[in-house]
Amino acid sequence: NVKLELERKAREAGNPLIGHCVGMPMATNGVAIVSARDGKSGVSILHLVAYLNISITSLLTFVPFFPEEFTPDTKMEDVQLPAREAGEIIVRGWHVNTYQVPQSRIIADQAGHTWLRTGDAGYLDEDGRVWLVGRLSWRVERNGKVFWSTVVEEQVLSRCAKVTFATYLKHAHRAHLILEAPDGLPEVELKGIQEMFCRDGIPVDELLILKKVPRDRRHRSKPDTAALFASKAKWPYLLLFAAVLFIYWLLFTGA
Repeated sequence: NVKLELERKAREAGNPLIGHCVGMPMATNGVAIVSARDGKSGVSILHLVAYLNISITSLLTFVPFFPEEFTPDTKMEDVQLPAREAGEIIVRGWHVNTYQVPQSRIIADQAGHTWLRTGDAGYLDEDGRVWLVGRLSWRVERNGKVFWSTVVEEQVLSRCAKVTFATYLKHAHRAHLILEAPDGLPEVELKGIQEMFCRDGIPVDELLILKKVPRDRRHRSKPDTAALFASKAKWPYLLLFAAVLFIYWLLFTGA
């Protein structure tokens, strides 16, 4: 497998950003990597409903507004990151659907191209191959460093055979490490993982070990974050949701 061989060579070369090699973009498509900045953000009623896990968790796809520096006058070559520098992956091409997505995910450049924000993070190597390092919103930033989900998860999976699935992400401004260990995790293995994180300076605020990590029904390789965090701080959101419904009722009933 060519991709596995590339990933093996990257590890042997000591590349701190390994991730998963997705492949080489087709000549007719455009792929660029831009700075991993969130810009302005906000939460809608739909995201709140999704967070509360009320039957429509597929709505939990929150993409913040893009930084204001991207305008129709933007030259992509001025904002695209150099090789092996990770950021958000944006794409364009005949196959990219830009008609049924929020405007906050669309970028127009000076050349007249329309780019779509994927919400995924990665980088391009010197040969133009795309490497995936996780979701943009899941990255953990501490002391000027960025820790990417896929990179950290691969470290855990390669370190411990008892762990069958790993998730590393930011939630509520805290770094979470969730491990799936169906047969349990021996103390010596857990200590080894903790020592590795301490040695590499990887922040972990919350560690959770489960027999089964719930998966996203659309992407089985991803965790179901709504299910994972549904029980945390649910009541404040329920009260907020009830308050919003009450305000709507006052406005539309004239009470």
